[in-house]
Amino acid sequence: MDAKEKFIGIDVSKDTLEIAVVPTGERMTFAQTEDGFALMVDFIQSFSPRLVVLEATGGLERAAIGILGAKGLPAVVVNPRQVRDFAKAKGILAKTDKIDAGVIAAFADAIRPKSGPSRPRKRKSSKRS
Repeated sequence: MDAKEKFIGIDVSKDTLEIAVVPTGERMTFAQTEDGFALMVDFIQSFSPRLVVLEATGGLERAAIGILGAKGLPAVVVNPRQVRDFAKAKGILAKTDKIDAGVIAAFADAIRPKSGPSRPRKRKSSKRS
């Protein structure tokens, strides 16, 4: 990894955005409000990140990803199952917003998902004849 490359993970909840930065280890929490989004963008832009990754969270991520995209930041939404499997593979079983943000940032660095949202696949129904 180039020492200058920064990867940002954002754990999105109803009220907050928990942010972690790899490799610096910096963390910050912002409210899911207009002011919070503005502060979040300033914080993220200060790192000139290679990639910002958020998990799909039933639509709660839409405002954040829209704002990041509008600001020209390299952001992508990924399937939360991929991130959870990554965490388990690293032996990280605990789940808090801060831990999740750090795992998402580490996932961004290790996997480097491509731009464009990943969505969970719909299961095919198994109708029997």
